[in-house]
Amino acid sequence: MDTQFDFERDGCLLVRNAVPPADLDPLIAHIEAAIDEYAQSLRAKGEISDMHEDLPFPDRLVALNRGTEERLRSWNNIAMGEGLYDVICHPGITRALMPILGPGFGFNGDYHVRPKFPNSKYTAFPWHQDSQYYGADSQHALIVTVWIPLVDVDERNGCLQVMPGSQTWGLLHGQRGADMNMRTNRDIDSMGTPLPLPMRKGDIFLFSNLTFHKSTLNLTDAVRWSIDIRYSRTLDEHELSEQVVASEMFMQNKLAPNRARIPLAGAARRPTWDEWRAELVAKDSGLTKSAAAAFA
Repeated sequence: MDTQFDFERDGCLLVRNAVPPADLDPLIAHIEAAIDEYAQSLRAKGEISDMHEDLPFPDRLVALNRGTEERLRSWNNIAMGEGLYDVICHPGITRALMPILGPGFGFNGDYHVRPKFPNSKYTAFPWHQDSQYYGADSQHALIVTVWIPLVDVDERNGCLQVMPGSQTWGLLHGQRGADMNMRTNRDIDSMGTPLPLPMRKGDIFLFSNLTFHKSTLNLTDAVRWSIDIRYSRTLDEHELSEQVVASEMFMQNKLAPNRARIPLAGAARRPTWDEWRAELVAKDSGLTKSAAAAFA
């Protein structure tokens, strides 16, 4: 664990080597298979002639997109598979969350698999709080994002940056730009000391829904892949104020129509991969549609 941060004080925590890199490989292999389907779809539409099968994971999507306007910002449904489920439920992540979320908590159903393309402004996120995206009614909830790089990251390829202690500022006003990215109506850089977070595959970074964070342009020639996964408390296993319960219920209701929770600690039984996927299918969640459908 990186002792530079304390979650209660800083609103964030960096845990080195929390997930053995090999445990991320099934998810990466699933994404690689989706990239291959994407390549086949581009070739079928006559947009490419070379499928670039020989290129490694961070490089292939860049090569496939040369000469096209396609920019895939989020691969949530395309990454859906047992490898994703295993990362969500990974014991290294659960151990890191226990001191923060207490005796009963779980995956809240929300995650994002993100390819950050070279020099793409769409995947360079300005300073923001996640509750600015969720809505003001979420601000009293405790939603912990676990950010996991699927490749090594540093300032050159747009690693995450954080403003420690910013969770104490409350929810600040922000609005979406034309690129749909949230922008805060304050000069956040002048309000604290931002820290870049170089990380290696297997490290995880945890932060709250009120902690300011951002990522800058990817200045390399390869895609910077990451996944962020959201976790929250199980309400009937905690004594919380009415204000906090209202925010937690707002988030549960917001996600309920097409997301499915996974209990990870506490009294509730954890569903198997097959059971979790079946619940998403029953909700007609877009997360379970095939990669082929997504690329059509």
